[in-house]
Amino acid sequence: GNDQKLQLASASIGMSMAWAMGDIDRMEFYLSALPNKSRDKSFCKALLAVYRNNFDDAAKFINDAREEMESDLSSHITESYNRGYAQVFMCQMLTELEEVVMYKMAPDDRERQVAIIGAWRHRLSGIQQDVGMWQKLLRLRSMVLRPILDLDTWIKYVNMSRKSGQMRIARDAILQLVDDEALYMEEIHRGEVDALTPKFALQAQEYMQMKMQLAQQPQGFQGGGIPLGLNGRNTGQSSSSWEGRTRRFSIVSGSNTSVNAPLDVAIRLSQQPALVYMYLKYKWAANEKREAYQMLETFASDYASRIGFDLHNPDTFAEHIDARVLANLSGHAEAADDARTIHLLARFYFKQAEWLTTVEQSVLLLQEAQAKAGLSTGESSYARRLVRRESIGVRRGRGSVSGSGQASRDGIRGSDDGRSKQDAQYLYELKGGRIDKAILEAYHAATVLDRKWYKAWHQLALR
Repeated sequence: GNDQKLQLASASIGMSMAWAMGDIDRMEFYLSALPNKSRDKSFCKALLAVYRNNFDDAAKFINDAREEMESDLSSHITESYNRGYAQVFMCQMLTELEEVVMYKMAPDDRERQVAIIGAWRHRLSGIQQDVGMWQKLLRLRSMVLRPILDLDTWIKYVNMSRKSGQMRIARDAILQLVDDEALYMEEIHRGEVDALTPKFALQAQEYMQMKMQLAQQPQGFQGGGIPLGLNGRNTGQSSSSWEGRTRRFSIVSGSNTSVNAPLDVAIRLSQQPALVYMYLKYKWAANEKREAYQMLETFASDYASRIGFDLHNPDTFAEHIDARVLANLSGHAEAADDARTIHLLARFYFKQAEWLTTVEQSVLLLQEAQAKAGLSTGESSYARRLVRRESIGVRRGRGSVSGSGQASRDGIRGSDDGRSKQDAQYLYELKGGRIDKAILEAYHAATVLDRKWYKAWHQLALR
């Protein structure tokens, strides 16, 4: 009856949650509640067998699942595309579970493992942009392929979750990526695993150095610690090769109560620019615009210093790009890394200009609305002085502009509209009267770094 259906639905949900947490004992508990001779039960048995490296049992249960869904597949395909697609997707899950077994059975055959990973990435291009489906596939692949080694795929998944408004899923995925990167860097440093490439070995070394550097700051792993001047720049007197790296720890969070505050600290240690860029876009969408922009600007400055790019004199760098491209085509690993950094840095500057444009438009609309509401000049001046005074307090580390706003269940603040306006006002005043110049500089930098990127050229032409 209804009670049995409810029990089956609860068992299915419980099994999914246990699988997501990697809790094998709980998976076994929910497995007993699933109906016999069902596709789901056979698939879950195969999962447990793979976790335990019982590959013969896994192959048997995969075949059982295929036989049990054979009749459903033909009938659902004739009914509708959506019902048929779900069945075909399940077939793909079974195929990829077989490939997980193949991956595990060839621990020393790197060529075969790379071929399997390549097939997985190619196959994603034919999958619907559905968060639930991608989530299941990535969970399956994570049994053998750690997230940080499949970064491009995970970034697509996070961006898809963010664009569809599923911010909590996006945040959970970012947490998983950041945690896995930290674990992988420390394992390499301790010699517990071999670095997949020389680049990872260098990143592990720099990660540990930056971690020690951050731990020595007065506020430890809570962020901050390097004094800031009122212009938001590092007031330290000594300059070294670490100046660009340590500057990222000097960003004072506008709100220490944010659910993303621990992530802010962790992301500053990240050695993956693409991961940082993805997180900052999430943070902006989560309505933490002030911190997102400040971190974007700081990281862009860091990455630019690594390749010798000057935002205020970008044309001199353009002369060296062709030489770097030729070196990249010749197969030099260092040149290839530089080419990726250049490509991504163009996105950093483009996003910087895009966000400043949004800030400018928001403030101008607010000023226009205040003018139409008939506010007196005295009131407007007082309001501007109040915001400026509170903004300076934030930059000195006093806390948020408003001092209010609690983190919601999805990590997005209450009173989003109010905070968005305050952040826009803060950033607008931070740039003073040179916001238009800053936007033009950033768009121009994007066109220099990626001369074939039509989007950057188009936006620069519109300015």
